Amino acid sequence: MRAQKAPDNHLSMRKIALFLLLFTSGCVTALTASGQKVQIVNNTSEGCQIVGEVHGVGQAGTVGQNIENARADIRNKAGELGADAVVLQTNNQTDARIDLTGQAYKCTNEAAQ
Repeated sequence: MRAQKAPDNHLSMRKIALFLLLFTSGCVTALTASGQKVQIVNNTSEGCQIVGEVHGVGQAGTVGQNIENARADIRNKAGELGADAVVLQTNNQTDARIDLTGQAYKCTNEAAQ
């Protein structure tokens, strides 16, 4: 009688490790060309016009990644409206998700602070 070879778990462990690496690394929200032109500011001056309310979401990463992704998301959405500044109004945070809300503004260069 021949001895049976034990199953090779090495491949299975590699698959699990790859899955965990991909799952825990999260996704990065890239800034669009218009989003790169938007600054997150504390306040604006009289030279700014409100163009709308914007929302940004970051999730599926570490807390730091979620914050970075939410900030990129809100800048991208403000950029789609033609804004160049966002004043954040709310920040709702859990371990798994960050939700930002802000007012998007179109300002002269000196107006955003």
